[in-house]
Amino acid sequence: RPLRPAEGAHLPAWSTTPLTGRPPMAEPLATGLREHIEDLLGKVEHWTGQLALDEPIPAATARLELLLQEALGRPADLVVVPIRRPGAATLLVAYVDGLAGQELRAQFIFRPLQEACPGPADAAAAWIARGMLPGGQVRPVETVREAVEGLLEGCALVAVDRPGRPGLPGDPAAAVPAWLIDIRQFEHRTVDDPATEGTIGGPRDAFVEVLRVNTATLRRRLRTADLRIEELDTGRLGRTRAAVVYVAGRADAGTVALVRRRLEAAPWDLLFSEEQVEALLQERPASIFPQVRITERPDVVAAGLMEGRVAVLLDGTPFAVLVPMTFWDLLQSPDDYYLRWPFATILRAVRLFAVLLMTVGLPLYVAVTTYNQELIPREFLFTLAASRETLPFPTALEAIGLSFVFDILREATTRLPRQVGGALTIVGGLVIGDTAVRAGIVTAPTLILIGASAMAAFALPTFAAAIPFRILHYVFLTVATVLGMYGLVTAFLIVLAHMASLRSVGVPYLTPYAPFRPHGWDDSLTRAPWVVMRGKPPLIGREGR
Repeated sequence: RPLRPAEGAHLPAWSTTPLTGRPPMAEPLATGLREHIEDLLGKVEHWTGQLALDEPIPAATARLELLLQEALGRPADLVVVPIRRPGAATLLVAYVDGLAGQELRAQFIFRPLQEACPGPADAAAAWIARGMLPGGQVRPVETVREAVEGLLEGCALVAVDRPGRPGLPGDPAAAVPAWLIDIRQFEHRTVDDPATEGTIGGPRDAFVEVLRVNTATLRRRLRTADLRIEELDTGRLGRTRAAVVYVAGRADAGTVALVRRRLEAAPWDLLFSEEQVEALLQERPASIFPQVRITERPDVVAAGLMEGRVAVLLDGTPFAVLVPMTFWDLLQSPDDYYLRWPFATILRAVRLFAVLLMTVGLPLYVAVTTYNQELIPREFLFTLAASRETLPFPTALEAIGLSFVFDILREATTRLPRQVGGALTIVGGLVIGDTAVRAGIVTAPTLILIGASAMAAFALPTFAAAIPFRILHYVFLTVATVLGMYGLVTAFLIVLAHMASLRSVGVPYLTPYAPFRPHGWDDSLTRAPWVVMRGKPPLIGREGR
């Protein structure tokens, strides 16, 4: 029974529910017709905007303002200011509010145009074309598309009203009626400590979301004329600004051309993530191992550039992508270069042991206790048999279940605020582990191995570096449960062969050990003293150089 409003109640004017309390079963015919008309008008507006982008810059500023409004869909943040002076030509200034600096446009555009710009149209155009404005870079534009792209980058568009004035051959001031002045200035996050790659020593700065700030950071670290920064627009619709950074004479020219070509051919409408850049540059997308290095530390990028690598910086993301990458990069931390070489070498060996413990530690225990009990010492075998006498689950199910519980706890910890995340990890691990052992659900050796495997994941320099090994942990655990020791060894050799077959933009994944290149051993699994690594570092070239 529908609810009826009280006597004398009134519904709002915008409500479609009648006073009877019964909502209409369908919208009126006029509403559907209005939606179809609005959809048609939207398509016509988009088509008109696309046509306006292909128009040349008109000589009349009124026509230029109309084309800009049509191309951008009459946005609320597009500001068009006509400057009318008595007895002088009309000037037009257009910019996008929030992208162009307020102080910069007042000091470098409006004030000079009103006080110093000549009155006649031809003289004003020649004055602007000669770069007399005290602002940033001045460049002419010939089409509305170029003007719109400049406005969206934060530039201001300045045009001189010269209706009926034809372009004269050899007269650039008469042929180009509009110019872009670079006055971009917008709010952005200040340089802060790295959030994902913390270190004990070394610098404390990280990349930010602004491309120009990031390139300036690299320029400050690498004060060499050989540093090359090539910028291009990528993405079919969004046209995200990207920078390809390398050191001439160190980076392989084929690698630079490959990176540039793949960025220009990006198949997505918008490129906004470093993961998309990784998808463009990786050779084997089905592999679980990363084939590019993602970092937010400028010192890591600067060191990689000097080794012959190529970096990709994307506007809007605080991470850089480095290629090529090898497997040993997963075990290297920036702290290795701020410590003495014996400690750095030991730490890399510890990280390699952590990888082995995380991937094959628990699966090896499951395979031995399930299929190969003869490998267990007799005293430990008796203790293990006594502890498992009252357990209701087999070792394999016990290990898989506890691994899932610890992964859930770890994922929950990363999503919680920092103030309670650490406390939840400690309290949750202690409570769950102690309760499970007391309840007779799991054994203490299994719990110890799972805790050691979980801690081993945090021994790697970054969170992303541990993801492929966490996946392999479950793969090896399943294989060890079904096939035992022989299956585990076979799976390990298959993974090793897969890693040997990987290439990162042409560079073998396990270099310098496979293929055999002794000249690269000084900074791979071990870290040699600085005296040994002095001079030009070894280049990372493509296969077949």
